[in-house]
Amino acid sequence: MDEKIEEIYLLLDNKAVKAALLKIESAALEINEGEIGDEAHNLLVSYEMMISYIMQGIKDPNMHDMIRKSLAHAYNITERIALIKRHKNSDSTISKINKAISSEYIPLDKIQKKLENYTENIGTADLIYSPDDIDDKKLDMSKKHEEVVNYMFNKTYASLRWSETDHIQAKELMSSLLITDEDKAIFLSAITMSLLHVFDDKKFLLLISSYNNESALISARALVGVVIILQINSKCINFYPEILAQLSILKDDKRVVKDLRNIQLQFLMTRETDNFDKKIREGIMEDVMKVKRDSEDIDDTDGENPDWEKIKYDSGFSDKLMEINELQSSGADIYMHSFAPLKKYGFFFKISHWFYPFFTYQSDIFPIINRMKNEEIPFIDIMIKSVFFCNLDKYSLCFTFQSIPASQKEQFLSQFSELNENYSDKNEIIKLFEEESKRSDIISRLYIQDLYRFFKLWNYKNEENDIFNDKFDLWNNPYLCDLLSDEETLKQIGSFLIKYDYLQEAQQIYQLMNITIPEDAESWQKTGFILQKLSRCEEAIRCYLRADMLVPEQKWTNLHLAQCYKKIGEYTKAIEYYKIIEELNPENLNIDIQIGQCFIKLEKYKEAQQYFYKVIYIDENNINALRALGWCLAQTGNYDEAKKYFSLVIGEDKANAYDYINLGHVNIIQGNIVDAINNYRIGAVLIFDKEKIFKTIDESKVFLRSHGVSEDYISILTDLII
Repeated sequence: MDEKIEEIYLLLDNKAVKAALLKIESAALEINEGEIGDEAHNLLVSYEMMISYIMQGIKDPNMHDMIRKSLAHAYNITERIALIKRHKNSDSTISKINKAISSEYIPLDKIQKKLENYTENIGTADLIYSPDDIDDKKLDMSKKHEEVVNYMFNKTYASLRWSETDHIQAKELMSSLLITDEDKAIFLSAITMSLLHVFDDKKFLLLISSYNNESALISARALVGVVIILQINSKCINFYPEILAQLSILKDDKRVVKDLRNIQLQFLMTRETDNFDKKIREGIMEDVMKVKRDSEDIDDTDGENPDWEKIKYDSGFSDKLMEINELQSSGADIYMHSFAPLKKYGFFFKISHWFYPFFTYQSDIFPIINRMKNEEIPFIDIMIKSVFFCNLDKYSLCFTFQSIPASQKEQFLSQFSELNENYSDKNEIIKLFEEESKRSDIISRLYIQDLYRFFKLWNYKNEENDIFNDKFDLWNNPYLCDLLSDEETLKQIGSFLIKYDYLQEAQQIYQLMNITIPEDAESWQKTGFILQKLSRCEEAIRCYLRADMLVPEQKWTNLHLAQCYKKIGEYTKAIEYYKIIEELNPENLNIDIQIGQCFIKLEKYKEAQQYFYKVIYIDENNINALRALGWCLAQTGNYDEAKKYFSLVIGEDKANAYDYINLGHVNIIQGNIVDAINNYRIGAVLIFDKEKIFKTIDESKVFLRSHGVSEDYISILTDLII
């Protein structure tokens, strides 16, 4: 951002209004825009006059309102100056659009009339034109219609500020019954994009009011737009009482909590887009390709080999496909990177097209659909009505399907047919998709995926500030947090954040839950779990104890209490809770090992031995128990027994450096110097890192002294080992 603009924002944020207005006037003169210069000067004069009245002791009941309006106007002028400075004398999209619009200005009421005429003309076309001419006529109408739609988008997208007339005409356009929902949705997207550049209260008010539209497409786009602006460009909101009033009314709508919850989860899901792609490419698709290679190696000259299915089963093929399905069902964007190369078609050169809902009468798509052969129609019909592909990817699919060679197309259709052979009635699939496509959560998800593609893939994306760099933690947004404070919403957000390891944010959510729903044991458990993962075990213990008080004797709570007490070195308390779990689940050998380890830390080796003997009695090859028992026996002077257990561990593949070193300790205690040195040297080789070797030797000296090893041997231990 320009340094002067940054300085102005800093002054405004700190309510140094006069100093800011002086710099705004100066910045307005630099860009040589007469209208903005006049606005800046008049605003400064008005503000100075108000200040002079105050200094004279004149009381003005409207003073607060005047200050508010001055700040709002100052921010607006600053944003407009910043946008003009950024794009003036450049070859940016906004500059090109402004040049094109200035050569042929069309007001919104004229645009409305053109859009309404299209709806009337396309609706009566079948009655007017012959069957031979109808497709060409409809295509021609669609092309002319889209010219108007694109102009409407560009005009709105590049506009700095609406006049009152613009606002009235925009409301009339949105209320027109003859304009399609798709056209209105594109208009709302243009408004949203414009508001990201320069905040305009009139545009934002229209966005808010459009949420009440009966069309799910319009309502969903409007709310997504409201959320984006409240999150990205909201510093001016408090200066507009009418906006605050409309937001307050919005909160009374029963739908908004559920819709906002879905939008929050969908924006959170975008954080994982790259991870989903990596998971599919490196995990799932590699396994799928392996199945294909293995299948090709099988001799199938006598027909299908039954081992093919075995290969698929053994490789986890079906599990991988199920994993893809589960990701899709959860709202994961798994096609972003697969479809990214397909955003190079001419259709995507126009900025407005990135915000088009998918519709088959779009002029680039209409001829493709019309040329489809009978066997191709089921595929394309399912794809374009699918709720798994966003609007932009559906356009990509159509363009790609049109361009692939006939032989590949046949192979593709054959595979598609096999994939859907289990469905007896494809019409049922289409019917299901059509029903789901009307749901607001599906519409908003696909729209957010479209937006993600625009900000990541648009050829001139560097001209825009990528909104997806924001965390979209709406629970921290002052205008939206109240709508995300109900139990179900907080639980869903919290579960997502834990699942994908956003622990700091998850902690915020569960702290909110602990305040709003203090009697919910699960939320205290999850708060403790998060704090435990963040290594804040003492805080975690307090949460687990609260959960235990609400729902006593839960195995999960007691286990995590034991883990935390062990982690902070309170081994007696850890044993207390491990023993509770042991009573509930006496067959859990890992609990016995944990108790034994705690007794070792307390240097109660005989008590520890009892637990390790129990484990070995049930599982004689349990390495952890064998290793720990050997150490306990060495500590209590049972050296021969200790050697026996250390040797058993070393006889297994899982032996580590410290098993050899511990055996070396016992040998040197018993005077078996040559064996001890041999054990130590193998351990040192396995450790490899010299600093770790020195540290290990140093830590061993106390143990060796306490078991009678002479100081002469201890002093030269390093030289004997290395």
